[in-house]
Amino acid sequence: MARRSSSQAPSRAPLIAALFAVLIGLGGLLFALSQGPQPTGNLLARSSSNVGGPFSLVAADGREVTDADFLGKPFLVYFGFTFCPDACPTQLQALAAALDQLGDKAKSVRVLFITVDPERDSPSVVGNYAKAFGPQIIGLTGSADQIAKAARAYGVFFQKVPLADNPGEYTMDHTTAVYLMNAKGRLQTIFVPNQPPEDIAAAIEKIL
Repeated sequence: MARRSSSQAPSRAPLIAALFAVLIGLGGLLFALSQGPQPTGNLLARSSSNVGGPFSLVAADGREVTDADFLGKPFLVYFGFTFCPDACPTQLQALAAALDQLGDKAKSVRVLFITVDPERDSPSVVGNYAKAFGPQIIGLTGSADQIAKAARAYGVFFQKVPLADNPGEYTMDHTTAVYLMNAKGRLQTIFVPNQPPEDIAAAIEKIL
């Protein structure tokens, strides 16, 4: 059978170049995703090495606590508010279920529920709300400035949203991610909403 000479064969250079460009693009995307939170609506962009850090907040008993109080053991951080109609209770239930799956190991883990609505969430209100989901879940509040600083440390977005059908009332729009921090306060994993409790439990167990 006759064979085409190289001068007659169609050039594959453009196709190869296009495939190479696609691979480079995918590689860049995967690398970016591996670096931590990306801009996805209500999640601020920052590298994983910059997630977390110093904060000063108020516990249910009125005592001031800082990030240093939670170092030495893994902890999870979730920003929400007690008037939240669905996302917050759903997420806290998932975290409580994950801790249940860990059994006795859960005693070494804390979940920090930091309100983004200090106007309504007093220390006792947020503390009792958090405790209702489990003994390892700690409700924290503070002044508007303290909350803002803590949110910035974790790259969390939040804002007050007036309710059009109920003048004078409002809800809060906020980041719904959960941050798993290791015993040194460094980010290990970010859980998205509706993450199965077994996935959360498995990730926690790896760093216990």
